Amino acid sequence: IPSLVLLALRTFYGYAPELTTWLVALHFMKRVLEVLFLHSFSGSPTEDLRSSAIIGLFYAIQSWAYVKDGANASGALLTFGLACFCAGVLGNLWHHAILASLRRPGYDAKLVSSGKYKVPEGGLFGLATCPHYLCECTGFWGIALVSGGLIPLSQATHLTAFMAGQ
Repeated sequence: IPSLVLLALRTFYGYAPELTTWLVALHFMKRVLEVLFLHSFSGSPTEDLRSSAIIGLFYAIQSWAYVKDGANASGALLTFGLACFCAGVLGNLWHHAILASLRRPGYDAKLVSSGKYKVPEGGLFGLATCPHYLCECTGFWGIALVSGGLIPLSQATHLTAFMAGQ
């Protein structure tokens, strides 16, 4: 939502939306669509309004930092950044779909006979513990490369370090 507001404001004031604005908006639109149509939650997103507001504010600041300087990359770096973004977003969606399939009613393959959780099969789960996090990082690295700015590059580094610890 914050990135959509930025997109609308830039358009309203006569600025052509930058490529980075579109990439951030696409990323967060994918997240919203996943929440609406793919994920199943046991709670309600309105249960803890304070946490939701803090997370929303963080996303707004992060969105602004990614798009404030526009797209500065060109040539091979721009192409590589766009490829990383596309691979990251699509890979993240794919792995979220795999995880969501484990939560379907009647599907009990997530537990083995010993009662311990089983690593999901398919995608990159055989190579990485959390490939959806890996893909999330790859998508943000794509935006950072397209931006070419120091702040987005440092944010992508921070996100990668944070997700590696998960």
